[in-house]
Amino acid sequence: MYGNCLQMSCSRVLFDGFHRKDLVSWNLMLSGYAGCGDIVEAQKMFDQMFKRDVIFWSIMIDGYEKKLGDITRVRSLFDRMHKRDLVSWNTMIDSYAKVGDMVATLELFNEMEHKNVLSWSIMIDGYSQH
Repeated sequence: MYGNCLQMSCSRVLFDGFHRKDLVSWNLMLSGYAGCGDIVEAQKMFDQMFKRDVIFWSIMIDGYEKKLGDITRVRSLFDRMHKRDLVSWNTMIDSYAKVGDMVATLELFNEMEHKNVLSWSIMIDGYSQH
């Protein structure tokens, strides 16, 4: 798959030609659009997916936060997740920390069942910035 932003249209042509799209191909396309900041196309891909796992949800959360800084949309996606893992929790607390909402960051951090070094680093960095 072509991965850079200038070649997403080529990637899309290849993707659309696949007879059997698997999780890897969906992941590549979703990551490509989100990474390039094309949230509209990323959302279209996300909406077409037959199966959404925690990785895909986290890609969308990260994409909305980075491109739009739309914390309301980010939280809406997070709340709609059927299953959350450490990556999705860390992505969400990082999103709140980046917009400076340390109250919400701490609330989510305290809700986390499991925390890792990254979780703690996000909190420390958030408080040092805000």
